[in-house]
Amino acid sequence: MIELTNENFDNFNKKEFAVVDFWQEACSECIALKPRITEIEKNFANVSFYSVDCKQNRNLALKFKVFGLPTVLFFINGNLVEKLQKENCTIENILQVLNEKY
Repeated sequence: MIELTNENFDNFNKKEFAVVDFWQEACSECIALKPRITEIEKNFANVSFYSVDCKQNRNLALKFKVFGLPTVLFFINGNLVEKLQKENCTIENILQVLNEKY
């Protein structure tokens, strides 16, 4: 998973399909979810996976209205197509979106 920041977000690889995990070190759910996302990344070789530390990159969190953690955003060709946040942000729901949209 590639780390995105306020400085490099606009240049992130706008592949056909991208998944961006917004997280924070103080969020226990985020910490638990991160290795599971890394694991499913292996099964989706043509999907780009990224991560954004919300504490270090507040402007990105505000830009995408990330008001609860964890949050995972799904992009197709650089356009936001799906957002999972807080209790809806489960590995099962992430897999469902990947399987439906990819």
